[in-house]
Amino acid sequence: MAPPTAQELFNRNVEYKDTHPPIPSFEELYASGDQAATVAVITCADPRCIPENFLKLNVGEAVILRNAGSNIHEAMRSLIAIDCLIGLKEIMVVNHTDCGATVFRNDSIRTVLKERVPGKNEEVDAMKFGEITTSQEDTVRASIKFLKESPFLRQELKAGTTGYVYDLRKGSLQLIE
Repeated sequence: MAPPTAQELFNRNVEYKDTHPPIPSFEELYASGDQAATVAVITCADPRCIPENFLKLNVGEAVILRNAGSNIHEAMRSLIAIDCLIGLKEIMVVNHTDCGATVFRNDSIRTVLKERVPGKNEEVDAMKFGEITTSQEDTVRASIKFLKESPFLRQELKAGTTGYVYDLRKGSLQLIE
């Protein structure tokens, strides 16, 4: 079966909106004394890796940051901004098996871009696309180390940082020490 087009996804929303429960604004949350999510989940943009499913999340229970390969460097700006807004307490870094970032290479993408946009070689050479050249376990360990050594994160948040590898076939998370 072919994946849906943007128009088909829009049409799904037309059907969905009539059953959509209103989501409270930040102002309403603060006024009610309810707290916004305190856990951020950094994971891959791969459409097979759906944290809302494998973590059984309800609306508003966690902040989800997704990008190619669960790249912590790409997620950092958003992570800091969200923490300053709502005061996170924990971070889960979740890589997954059979990740495309273990297959593509920065140099291959740069070659394509240089052909697509001639004359921008210096800019293209500076780009990184999040290739993964180590095991998922080692990649998660490096992400955790990066977060815990960052001067931009609060100590409480560093202490609440954990890492996992999600097995696409089994549906299970493996805690990475």
